[in-house]
Amino acid sequence: MLAGMINGNDSANFVLLTASPDKIMEDLKKRLTYIEAGGGLVRNEQGQYLFIFRHGKWDLPKGKLEPGETPPEGSLREVEEECSITVKRITEPLTPTWHAYALNGNITLKQTFWYRMEAGDYRQMKPQLAEGITEVKWFSADELDEVRKNTYDLIREVIGDHLVEV
Repeated sequence: MLAGMINGNDSANFVLLTASPDKIMEDLKKRLTYIEAGGGLVRNEQGQYLFIFRHGKWDLPKGKLEPGETPPEGSLREVEEECSITVKRITEPLTPTWHAYALNGNITLKQTFWYRMEAGDYRQMKPQLAEGITEVKWFSADELDEVRKNTYDLIREVIGDHLVEV
């Protein structure tokens, strides 16, 4: 079932129908490499949203949680590290996403916890080049077609229902 996604079809979507979804997810976590990550949909005081450009696509800042770190703590840390900004506060959790990919010959299952965030200081904003990020940019809601045309399906889902107009 995950083979299509792993063999280069990043737009493949799968639906698991089961009477016991928690049991299936726990089984998948045991059989695959399981990673938890966190990230943010960050908005500044002008109503613009923060995106990063990595691996040829627009993305939201996110990354792996460190051992002992809670999803909100890791999400905040990753946004600040990848973009060299401060986050004023997390305002609310968003729906987590799941995806699978091949990493070092193993199938990795990644759950990403997302949070709506308010930007603090971003005067020193710059991409974290060591993470393959080449650009960090603010987009107003009416400029997001550029992002939607060149991003991942899951990112479209995250931003789809969570943008706030000013």
